[in-house]
Amino acid sequence: MQTLISRQILLVGLIGLFLVGQGCVPASKVSVSDDQAKQNAESIVLNTGTEVVIQETVFGIGDALSFVIDPAKQTILFSNWDFPNEAKIDWSYEEEIETEESKAAQDEYEDEFAESPIGVDIPDRPERVVETVEHSGSVTTTALEEAMKIILPSTLIDGEDIEASDATFLTLSKKQYEELTQTRHSKMSIGMIDESISSIVEISNSTKGFIQQFVDFGLQENSDVFAITASEKWGTFTLMVGDEEKTVRTIQAENVFADFIILANETAPIVLKISPKPVSQVDKSISIKGYEAVSIQSGASSEDQPQPEDQ
Repeated sequence: MQTLISRQILLVGLIGLFLVGQGCVPASKVSVSDDQAKQNAESIVLNTGTEVVIQETVFGIGDALSFVIDPAKQTILFSNWDFPNEAKIDWSYEEEIETEESKAAQDEYEDEFAESPIGVDIPDRPERVVETVEHSGSVTTTALEEAMKIILPSTLIDGEDIEASDATFLTLSKKQYEELTQTRHSKMSIGMIDESISSIVEISNSTKGFIQQFVDFGLQENSDVFAITASEKWGTFTLMVGDEEKTVRTIQAENVFADFIILANETAPIVLKISPKPVSQVDKSISIKGYEAVSIQSGASSEDQPQPEDQ
């Protein structure tokens, strides 16, 4: 998904202009009571066949981007879900890329006409031709009980089928959820950035220059990069659940690198949104990318499955 999100740099200027014109973006489209939000969250069933659609965000903004450009979306299918034991999760997204023939035509045009004298008629530039390419892969995890590490969508590689014995994907582990709801504190590794900093600090003092760039962006020198802390108050988040827009109760949590919005459902602890902090973008080779869920469609329950006819 890394190439899919690379367009974010080009969107910054457009987003700035949009926000100036629009003002602040509303946090929720639907106003509901806390009890209703709690009920909405707990009624979501995460089971085999559940489909979650997420979209990329820039500076924590996702849905608002639709006024400027259609944000890239990724479909995540829970093809097997046995919480808190194991799961297999398939992911896919489509991307429009310029064809090689089109790139060649653009290069040829540049070579021939880019430095034409003033007053010389030149032909119109050839139109760019794009094709739709599908990217896909899967994550199989046996770590839903106690995993500390979570695999982020932006780190996925096209065609890769990951088998994880120490990490979850898109959800917290049972242990993380219980610790956050009961004590407001847990541990979470989000991949390359925190693992790199932690290992470098432990290995050598000769890398202080690498660490200093993160300190300059607000990382405390003695920070626990694996610590995640929840707010003392419940939050809310609005998305499509089935064919209905609903506001659900959430856990609002953060670590030194990002803010997290997590569905308040002990059997479906989906990380609905990740908003990276500036410190997470210091080193692009290990930076993290933001996303938010836009819809959840539960799989068919056993009661919904066609029943065999009596013989």
